[in-house]
Amino acid sequence: MSAIKWMDKMKALNNENNVIKTQLGFGCGRLVGGSSFKDSAKLIETALSLGIQHFDVAPSYGFGTAEDVLGEVLAGDKNITIATKVGIARPSNAQSLSFLKKYLTPLVNSSTVIKSLALKTLSKRSQNNRGVFDIESFSASYEDSLRRLKRDYIDYLLLHEPTEKDITEELKKYCDTLLNKGNIGAIGVGFNDEIYTPEIDFGTVTQRNIGTLDNEKECTDCFSIVHGVMRYSQEQFPGYLNSPAVKKAFHEMGWKMNNTDIYGAAALGIALATNSHDVILVSFKGSKRMIETVKMAHDFSIILN
Repeated sequence: MSAIKWMDKMKALNNENNVIKTQLGFGCGRLVGGSSFKDSAKLIETALSLGIQHFDVAPSYGFGTAEDVLGEVLAGDKNITIATKVGIARPSNAQSLSFLKKYLTPLVNSSTVIKSLALKTLSKRSQNNRGVFDIESFSASYEDSLRRLKRDYIDYLLLHEPTEKDITEELKKYCDTLLNKGNIGAIGVGFNDEIYTPEIDFGTVTQRNIGTLDNEKECTDCFSIVHGVMRYSQEQFPGYLNSPAVKKAFHEMGWKMNNTDIYGAAALGIALATNSHDVILVSFKGSKRMIETVKMAHDFSIILN
């Protein structure tokens, strides 16, 4: 089936409340504005065509331009939900960084030495922008996100990788004020896998690395968002190949068990079939890859169910 025909099929399925519409969200870390805006906009439009209606972003994503891209493409769309974050500051030279990314990425990727140096530089820059949770900075970040997203309401506002010491009583009171005013739908915390701290209990939304493909969410009354399903599939997925249900699904899909190229889609299919989390975030560099992977994952999940 061609990509265009598949999109048409997905649109029809979405009208019947297809599972993809309710579970998959798009991680916007790869969205970059400026000279890369057109390519980034195409990713958003492809996600929408597949029925994805949740978008996860942050001030620091896309060298500080991802919120602008999302706002430009989705302004006025009331059918989608957006999660953005506070706590990691936006880079001060976002436009310059987005330009450099587009034209220097091929050079960086051509050399492991250059790539290592670039990653170290970005990591150091990122560390200097972390842990910004004072009320003045929090308020400024939130208001700036609203402006860039072209919205007067945020569905989910997450503290971006906080420590226990960051969540002060003053911060809790401020967040309660935002909730009571109706400026945000819900508040919570968002972590990368390296620093996820289960002991931090704040708000009603938790975003974290999925850990294992079939794990349950940690609370019954919270909104669970997970990421990392495909990123870690290469190391996780071989453990599922002995499952009779997975073997059967591979057979019906016509896949070879040793084809590691489809492990990402299969891992996503297992996560969808498990249905333990409210949103499963995915991220792609290209539209074609997104369409193919989501199709395979969806079909795989149906067989598992």
